[in-house]
Amino acid sequence: MEKIVWIAAFIRVSSKLETPVSKNFSFSTLSQAELERITTAPHIFISRIRRAVDERRTSVNSAVTRHLIRSPLIEPRQFHRLKLVGGGRFLVTSTEDGLLELWDLGYLPSALLPLHPVASTAVTGIGSFDDCLHVNPRGDGSGFIILFISSSRMTHKFTVFAIEPTVPAPKFELIATRETSAFPIGPFSLSNFVVGWIERGREVHFWDARQDLHLQEASRCCFPDMTTPVGNQLLIIESYKRRVHIHRIPTFSSRRRGGRNSLVPQEGRPSSAFTQTHDLSTTIVNSINDAVILKDSDRLYLGLFAGDQSLCRFSLQPFDSSASGSNGWRLIPTLFGKSFLKNNTRANSRIVHQARSSLTLSDHEALLVWKDFRGGMYAALQTTRPGYLTSDTSAVQLSKVLQGEEYESRFDRSPLLGRLVHLSPHGVLQVLDFVPPPAS
Repeated sequence: MEKIVWIAAFIRVSSKLETPVSKNFSFSTLSQAELERITTAPHIFISRIRRAVDERRTSVNSAVTRHLIRSPLIEPRQFHRLKLVGGGRFLVTSTEDGLLELWDLGYLPSALLPLHPVASTAVTGIGSFDDCLHVNPRGDGSGFIILFISSSRMTHKFTVFAIEPTVPAPKFELIATRETSAFPIGPFSLSNFVVGWIERGREVHFWDARQDLHLQEASRCCFPDMTTPVGNQLLIIESYKRRVHIHRIPTFSSRRRGGRNSLVPQEGRPSSAFTQTHDLSTTIVNSINDAVILKDSDRLYLGLFAGDQSLCRFSLQPFDSSASGSNGWRLIPTLFGKSFLKNNTRANSRIVHQARSSLTLSDHEALLVWKDFRGGMYAALQTTRPGYLTSDTSAVQLSKVLQGEEYESRFDRSPLLGRLVHLSPHGVLQVLDFVPPPAS
């Protein structure tokens, strides 16, 4: 009975953190002590960060650090990109020559890391640029959708897989592929098998991989750098112009025409689909380095990391368009709050990249984790409470980056398990757990 109570508590915690894990954690194999530990892990992880900030410490050390190393019997290949999935239990990696692998890291830091992946598959072409690997949970919670973008000469290939990691013999199930000749900017994927990207600065492309339906729409962008999906809308950001465009993601429906599926409206037909365009150049200094969506108990914000090493927050307000019968988000261009990210040993000299945002278990607070080009991986607890217009946010270092490796290192994090994975430019993959295992 007590074990059932802990399972229910774990599901509640993961739901509050918006982490779908119910089908990725085999509760029957966990002892009660292990269940207690993974249930309390988010509290312990966030408490360690909060305590370090309160005590004016500069860093938080991992409780256990493990290295993921392939078996010497496997052909040597260097890890190139990575994504944590399943609440942090599973890791998807890719190599530059297109090998995708799924690894089971276990629930606790006491688990031995495997020498062999749970599943693997090969994709033709080279996957070398920053946004070549994307992973999202499926809408029904049955597994994950993986988007891998590879290049070969002048062609860029989108490959979409689905995988269920906890079945007896997991495998990468090929859903569809699509090729384009133009370099894709800001590619993204959604839980309903919709993939999107921008070409030539002024063309927004949406592709339903499951139905193999494609839609191209005109845009008002000139120099787009990044995209951020929010519900049924896409935020497109121009870093140097400091402009944000909000574009509605279309709902795909099909009909048979001449023996093939086609979109309604006609496939590939351009349309002016932007609902909002905001010029933030009078508010944000220099340029936008990165963007995150910040959530608290009842609000949603767009966080933009600016060139003056600050985080500028703008409120996203829900609205109902009665004419179209659909809901969306409206950006309020007035600055809601501005925070300077500071470490306790020096001023705010940060160049933020690869920022991630997560809910915490407290209202009006978000967990930020990012890479600082000058120092490594950092974390901060950012207030989203109304009334904090300008403030300082203390940050602590979670992992160091060696000099010369600042630009090519990669990372991902799981607040649910208190876990960070760090990949060096030389293919060294570390698994850092900040919550110690239960006492034996």
